[in-house]
Amino acid sequence: MQWLGYTCDNEFIVTIAGSAVELTTADGVIIDESEVILKRGVTYRFTVLENDEDLGLCVRIPVDDEISVSRRLYGTSSSSSSSSTPQYEVVCATKGPLIIPVTNSFGSEVHLTIEDDEDNYISFAVEDASTEGGKGLTDGVLLGIIFGGISVALLICFIFLKRNQYKKTFESKECVLPNNVPDSEMSSSSGES
Repeated sequence: MQWLGYTCDNEFIVTIAGSAVELTTADGVIIDESEVILKRGVTYRFTVLENDEDLGLCVRIPVDDEISVSRRLYGTSSSSSSSSTPQYEVVCATKGPLIIPVTNSFGSEVHLTIEDDEDNYISFAVEDASTEGGKGLTDGVLLGIIFGGISVALLICFIFLKRNQYKKTFESKECVLPNNVPDSEMSSSSGES
């Protein structure tokens, strides 16, 4: 959600002028699409502005259990019917928002094409599935867990070693009293000091 002075990082404005496509943030800052990495689990909004050629922007969205074809609200759609290749839905927007929910079914890139010209597109990288927010452990977290486990194991070993060493020291010390000192002298000599 945006508020005064801030813009959403998942909302873009698209201007189509002939074969050129310009991408900006909601506050008008021009963006190079090579610097944008789409995150899985995030829905992106690309608002297509009206243009002289009445061209739209299209995307191929993988159809899976996460996305239902009946949920498409904007643009036109069609699905490929080949059962050997993944099912895709082509969604376009001419004047208005193109909504793209980036799911695990997406590959490493998303291509937004100008309507009726698949050779003219802008491409966005999609984050690696292994770094997906919240659903996988990063290398740093895994190393922290391993290091913590080893530290706890070493601490437990150290405690047991010290405990055994203390027991051996205590058991080896015997109280030896001299044989010729009567018990009464022992109690009186300990009271004098």
